[in-house]
Amino acid sequence: MNDLVKATEARPPADLNTLRASLAQVRNALPSSTPSSYLKFDKGAWFFGAESDELKDGTLLAFNPFTIQYGYVCWTNYSDAEKRAGKKNELLGEVLLPMTEPLPALSTLENYGWPWAQQIAMDAAVIDGAHKGAQLIYKTSSFGGRRAISALIDAIFTRLAEDQRFTTPIVKIGCERYKHKNPEFGMIANPVFDIVDWADKDGVRVGSNESVAETSVAAESPRRRRRD
Repeated sequence: MNDLVKATEARPPADLNTLRASLAQVRNALPSSTPSSYLKFDKGAWFFGAESDELKDGTLLAFNPFTIQYGYVCWTNYSDAEKRAGKKNELLGEVLLPMTEPLPALSTLENYGWPWAQQIAMDAAVIDGAHKGAQLIYKTSSFGGRRAISALIDAIFTRLAEDQRFTTPIVKIGCERYKHKNPEFGMIANPVFDIVDWADKDGVRVGSNESVAETSVAAESPRRRRRD
């Protein structure tokens, strides 16, 4: 059983029902604005959208737990020599499901000649800075990315046990670096989501009247995504 399946199956159904009920009100109450753009983390920096607009470390995002999806993705993974020869990596297949649905067996997925990797996704909105209001989708199959999202999920369920009103995490994005034991890889950068606050179903943050309602954390519940 893979780690993502364990993480979701281990959660009590009552907690999930509470989460769904409260966050369903969030998505209905908060208006949709611009189309979502992909949030990307590359070499220690954050970018989003077709123009790769940069998000500075410390930018605040509101993540919507109701939109958590998990599954698999299959990319080519050419060597440096092949890349120099002109080959570019491409997406071959993708399976993303709401966290309430079981993953299909790997044996049922199309064999493209390249391995399938675990992937997890979540919607967010920028709630401060120059790009306030931008709607984002963060999808990751990297070890560091999945670890960051898993930590966020753990915090959400811990929060549900303590306070069932404020369940939407407000995070400060950043990165952490470490030196790989293989000198060939040098310094490795991993994404970090530092939770600094929580919001309720009306978008009001803990301990204040400040609302994130004008920057929708999600317009609708996730749909099954399958690309192959």
